[in-house]
Amino acid sequence: MKRRWTQKEIWDYLNQNPLKVTVHIGDLDDMKNLDYIFFDYLTDEPISADDGYSDSLYEVQFTVCTKDFENRKTLVKYIKDMFLCTVSYDHSEEHEYYVAFMRTNVFINEQ
Repeated sequence: MKRRWTQKEIWDYLNQNPLKVTVHIGDLDDMKNLDYIFFDYLTDEPISADDGYSDSLYEVQFTVCTKDFENRKTLVKYIKDMFLCTVSYDHSEEHEYYVAFMRTNVFINEQ
């Protein structure tokens, strides 16, 4: 697993998912009955290092929302292949989505 990331690297990795599901940062008013991976920052702890790096340790959440149970499994596995995550699952009866909330801590290079 990678030690340091840039936001672009995380974004690119999520967009390369095997199902070509749309990645979105922040809230979305209308999901248009599509599957999504949401990427959100939860906490930010700045870290300065002697090696010249300026990083922040972020707690992030990847939220997988799919209409199909198997697609949720596929996307959770894809994300877990790169990030060590705590995962909780839900099923939204109202919107008929299978949901996985995946939290992890990552170093994001600020340079």
